[in-house]
Amino acid sequence: MTAIEGNPMNTSGVHEKVSWDNHERLVRLETKHEHLTEKVSNMAGKVDEMHELLTQARGVRWVIIAMATVGGFLASKVGAILPWPR
Repeated sequence: MTAIEGNPMNTSGVHEKVSWDNHERLVRLETKHEHLTEKVSNMAGKVDEMHELLTQARGVRWVIIAMATVGGFLASKVGAILPWPR
């Protein structure tokens, strides 16, 4: 069984079956594939870090909402008590 017939991710033995022009194209494609794989891996790590940060900040989000609610309530009461110049 050759690499083409078997596992599609295994490229060993493929280079013997292609012409020189196709060989160069295949090498460039493999290089681009490695670069893109590395980029996707880095982005996956960043997404994992952001997800972890957001799950840790879930409780803080409710504290911020509560503080905004209390601040709005106090601002409305202070506005009703203090006379504003016209």
